[in-house]
Amino acid sequence: FFQAEDGIRDHCVTGVQTCALPILDYLEARALIDRSTRGDLVGNRLVVVVPAANPLVLAAPADLARVTHLALGGENVPVGKYARTALDRSGAWSAVRDHVVTGDDARSVLAWVATGQADAGVVYATDARIEPRVRVAYTFPAELHAPIVYPGAVVSSSARSSEARSFLEYCRGEGRRLLLDAGFVAP
Repeated sequence: FFQAEDGIRDHCVTGVQTCALPILDYLEARALIDRSTRGDLVGNRLVVVVPAANPLVLAAPADLARVTHLALGGENVPVGKYARTALDRSGAWSAVRDHVVTGDDARSVLAWVATGQADAGVVYATDARIEPRVRVAYTFPAELHAPIVYPGAVVSSSARSSEARSFLEYCRGEGRRLLLDAGFVAP
């Protein structure tokens, strides 16, 4: 399952059988996962979305200086961190920072753009795929931000570790096609 990190941490600490997402560092530091099962399942891309009917063409992140409201996830959530890093490394941050409106997460950014409350927003490619009222106007080169990967591992205290291992093997094997079809990328 894929959800916000706080929810993952709470589920894993209280006994869910498998865990995924960057929260694994937190869990591994507390010996709550079986380290031998940890590995990257899939990755994602960082994209700029605009309302589907908006003809805006973006050739580079600096072109975002033309928008009035650029929606980003919060500074303390992964999508917001990736976005700020990509904008900074591309040299566009100083030109866009005064246009930034901050949402709680990628889904709130996506909703603002879909409803026209923001002219553009930075989200994950997989989120952009599920919202028909937006289109991808730009994909950030991967070298502008840390890798966006979703690792998985078996929870140490799992009473069903065999099933959890099988699930992870499925996600790394034949199930990966489903994840790739949903827009994720190979890690």
